[in-house]
Amino acid sequence: MYKYKAIGGEENIKLALQYTEFLDSLPPGSEKMSYSQRNLAMTYLQRYRNTGDIEDLNNAQNLSENTFEAFNSTDPFMYEFHDSLAAVYFSHYGQTRDLHYLSLGFNQYKLALGSMPPTSYDASCCECNIANGYATRYRRLWDSICICTVTGGSK
Repeated sequence: MYKYKAIGGEENIKLALQYTEFLDSLPPGSEKMSYSQRNLAMTYLQRYRNTGDIEDLNNAQNLSENTFEAFNSTDPFMYEFHDSLAAVYFSHYGQTRDLHYLSLGFNQYKLALGSMPPTSYDASCCECNIANGYATRYRRLWDSICICTVTGGSK
């Protein structure tokens, strides 16, 4: 999957189609299903980043949201699913400037933080993404509550 991560175009399309066929061949309830859907969603997200085709971003969102139906909530890597969906929502925000997507992304990153050790590298990345999101919202709205949320201060 990740061999073509930085390459756009036809090779990525072929790979995504092969992966879709692989997904269709998995039996319902297969534990590989959720990871496969997440990987395909991230392929669509990368292709969106390479080409700017909004349909790829919509496919990434649909697959990411559907992944939660297929995965086991006790999975030790649950944060990866939340992180992936947050990345899709933040990309939607970048495309539409709709603050609703920014809020959805925050929620996913917060859920991701709840499912990982607080001292892990991934947790620090999540916290950084949340802080960057609040900074983006602050720049957009000049909302001082965002700065207080990030710094832990009061108005």
